[in-house]
Amino acid sequence: MTNSPGIVNHSHPRFKYIKLGKNLDLNRCPYCNVDTPNLVFVQQHNFIGTDDHGRVWGIYKCVKCAGMVIATNVRIQGQLHEFYPKIQVLDESIPDRAKKYLYEAINTVHSPSASVVVCNSSVDAMLKELGYTDGSIYHRIEEATANHYITEDMRNWAHTIRISANEQRHSDLDSELPTMEDAKQLIEFAETLAMILFVLPSRINSGISNVEGGE
Repeated sequence: MTNSPGIVNHSHPRFKYIKLGKNLDLNRCPYCNVDTPNLVFVQQHNFIGTDDHGRVWGIYKCVKCAGMVIATNVRIQGQLHEFYPKIQVLDESIPDRAKKYLYEAINTVHSPSASVVVCNSSVDAMLKELGYTDGSIYHRIEEATANHYITEDMRNWAHTIRISANEQRHSDLDSELPTMEDAKQLIEFAETLAMILFVLPSRINSGISNVEGGE
C-alpha cells in the first residue's frame, strides 16, 4: 500500500467541510480500512513553510487499530488539505470486475475471512480477463505460469490465496482463521499481480504513444 500523501479534492462533497479538530472525518482509516473511523486528535504544532505562511498540522489516532494519521489544513480556510498515508486508490487500467473485488478485499481487511475470499475472486477475474476461463482457478494459475504471464514464485503466492480462500469458503475445521496480516499479504499479492498484468503494460503503451505522438 502506497505511502504518498492524500491530496484532498475539495470539490468532492465528502471533503468539502472537513477541518482539523478533535476528530478527523475521513470515510475510511488508511490502515485498517474500517468505515467511518474514529480518528481522535493527539497533538498539533505550527509549521512555517518556505513561503513564510504557517500551516497547522494535526496528528490523529484510529481508535480501532491505533494507526496514526498526519493531516494539514489549508492556510486560509482551515480546511483539510492533505493527509498521510492516503486512502487506497486503484489504477483505472485494472479491469472493472477485478478492481471491484480488490476494493472489497481492501475495504473488508478488518474482517479477514471475507477479505481473503474476495481477494481470491479478484485474482480469478484477472486471469479470466487474459482468456483463462476453463477449469478451476488452480488450472488457470498453472496455464498463466506456463505461458509466462507470472513467475513460479508468483504462482506459489497465487496458490496461497486460492487455498486460503477455499478454506474460508468451505469452513474447513482443520484450518486456522486468517488474521488481518494474512489478508494484507494476500491483498499485496493481488495488487502486485494487477501491476504486472495491467498497470505496467498500460503505462508502457501510454509512454510509447506519447513518444510517437511527439515525433
